[in-house]
Amino acid sequence: DLVVDIAPEEVIEFTVKGKVRADAVGDIDGNTAKAGNQSDTTETIPPVAPVLDFQKLVLNTTADSSTCTFPSSTGTDCHY
Repeated sequence: DLVVDIAPEEVIEFTVKGKVRADAVGDIDGNTAKAGNQSDTTETIPPVAPVLDFQKLVLNTTADSSTCTFPSSTGTDCHY
């Protein structure tokens, strides 16, 4: 559990890292939970094509231009 109180317009950033096994392809077996003498297993999870939605922002640069505005997602008016 994580409880965080941050001021308005402040930022909290989480970085999640992981390793994908080389043999991690195909179906994912169901998870099994046990309590006492009872157990239950979730359904197998089939592979699904990824849906990626991302954005790249330039927050700062040493570009030779005073017309760059930050953050920039286009690099417009920045001369490198």
